[in-house]
Amino acid sequence: MTQREHDTYYLDEDVREELERVYRRMSLDLLEETGVDLDEQRVGGRNRYFRPLALLLGAREIADMSPEELRETVEQEGLIDDLPDENE
Repeated sequence: MTQREHDTYYLDEDVREELERVYRRMSLDLLEETGVDLDEQRVGGRNRYFRPLALLLGAREIADMSPEELRETVEQEGLIDDLPDENE
C-alpha cells in the first residue's frame, strides 16, 4: 500500500468552474491527439494528473510575479475580499 500526503484546497466556485472547463478542453485535446483518455485511467486522471499539474504550473507562474503583480492579480480576480488598502 502506498501512503500519500493529501492537502485540501477550498476554491471559489468561479475558480472550480474555470478549472473544470480547462480540464475538459485539455482532456478532449489529449484524447483526440494521443488516444489517451485521462478519465479512463486506472487511477483518476483529474485528481492524479490534471490538478497537480495545474497547481505546479500556477505556482511557477506566481513565483515569477512581482509583489505588485501578485496583489494586482488577486484584486482583479476578486479572490480575497479583505485585503487591506495599499495606503494602510
